[in-house]
Amino acid sequence: MLVAKILNSYFQSLEKKKTLKAFEASPIKDEMFESFLKSLSKDLAKEVNPNIVFEEPSQSTEEGTGTGTGTGTGTGTETEGNGGEQQETPVQKKVLSLDGKGDVTTGQAETIDAANGSFVLKDTAEQKDYVIIKNFGQDDQLCVDWSQISVQQSTDDPHDAILVCNNNGQVSQVVLDDVIPDNALVYDVDSLEQVLGFDAVTTCSESDLA
Repeated sequence: MLVAKILNSYFQSLEKKKTLKAFEASPIKDEMFESFLKSLSKDLAKEVNPNIVFEEPSQSTEEGTGTGTGTGTGTGTETEGNGGEQQETPVQKKVLSLDGKGDVTTGQAETIDAANGSFVLKDTAEQKDYVIIKNFGQDDQLCVDWSQISVQQSTDDPHDAILVCNNNGQVSQVVLDDVIPDNALVYDVDSLEQVLGFDAVTTCSESDLA
C-alpha cells in the first residue's frame, strides 16, 4: 500500500502528463527510485492511476512496391536463347571415304577412330581396302555401295564385327571394333543392327557417292 500511495502522489504531480513516454521523460533525480518505478508492471501502474496511457511502438502500414526490367541475349554452339525458346543446332557429320585405305591381301589395316565426331564412312568397293573402325557409335554410319555384303563375328575377338565385300576378286573389308556385346550372335546386317540398336549400315545415295 505504501508503494501505491507513493505512485499516486507522483502521478498526480505530473500535471496531466498521461503517457508513459512523458512519465519516463520527467526529471527524477533519484536513479534507484526511477529504476524501481520502471520495473513495475503495467497492471500495477494502471491500478494506481487508471487514466494512464501506455504509448505502443508504432507500426508502419505502408507497403513498398517496386518494378524492374531486364533484357538479355545468349548464343551457343548447341542452343540459342530467343524469348525463352531453345533451338537445337543440327549435328554436322564428317564424311570420310574408306576406298583405298589398307590392303586386306597384305594384312595391312588402317585404323580410324570415330570417337571425335559423327561420321559417315563411305566404301564404294571401287578400290580394295582394309579398315578397322574404333569407337563406332550411334551417331556414326557405314555407307556402302556393295552388291554383295557378308557380316560375321571375328574368330579372334567375338566382340568385333567384320563386313566383307568381294567385287570380282577385289576385296573390301571393314572391321567394327568391339561393338558386339557378350553372348550376342551376329551373322548378317539385320542381326548386327539389332544388337547395336540403330541403323549402322546403309546403301550410299547419289549424293553420298559424289
